[in-house]
Amino acid sequence: EIANSENVDILAEETIKQINSIERVNEKEKTFLEQVIETTEKIEKSVSEGQDYSLYTGIRDLDDRICGLHKEELTIIGARPGVGKTTFALQIAEYIASKEIETAIISLEMSDCQIIQKMLSKKTRINSYKMRMGTLEINELEEIGKAGAEISNLPIHLITNARTLQQIENIARKLKNRNNLGLLVIDYIQLIKNKGKFNSREQEVADITRTLKLLSLE
Repeated sequence: EIANSENVDILAEETIKQINSIERVNEKEKTFLEQVIETTEKIEKSVSEGQDYSLYTGIRDLDDRICGLHKEELTIIGARPGVGKTTFALQIAEYIASKEIETAIISLEMSDCQIIQKMLSKKTRINSYKMRMGTLEINELEEIGKAGAEISNLPIHLITNARTLQQIENIARKLKNRNNLGLLVIDYIQLIKNKGKFNSREQEVADITRTLKLLSLE
């Protein structure tokens, strides 16, 4: 079968889904009793080992309310334009990556340079405008160099060339298989394109959100 470039992502996604379904067929289906036992064992383990803070955001008031982020869950950050959602998400991503958790950041709005400038600006408290305009002082350049060296050692995968839901799914599965991905940040949902037919953009975004939720369960 010959596929054109527009269908490559869809074919790749279908192939991966078929492989995953074959693997699931070979798995023994658990009984409800086994599922209950596994759950109680996890609860007992959490008590004996103490609370898992690996996915805490580092923002104390938020963590007190939601107990950090959680495995197999989709968390959506919602706010008005221009209030700092991207900066907020990047701050959480950097904090969690600093705990040696493999983290991926997929940006559909900014270039890798823009994302890294935001991270450096947040870390050094130097206005990113000065970076863009080239009006930095020598001491500020030194601070940025030091901050750059620190964040370059973080287990972060920065992707700025993904545009479709299918591409995002493929990237997430590859990183999970190769690097045991622990956190995926996507900026932002409304920019994701979904290759399919929908009656409205609302239906398309709802399908994107549902798909991302299922992806988090994987």
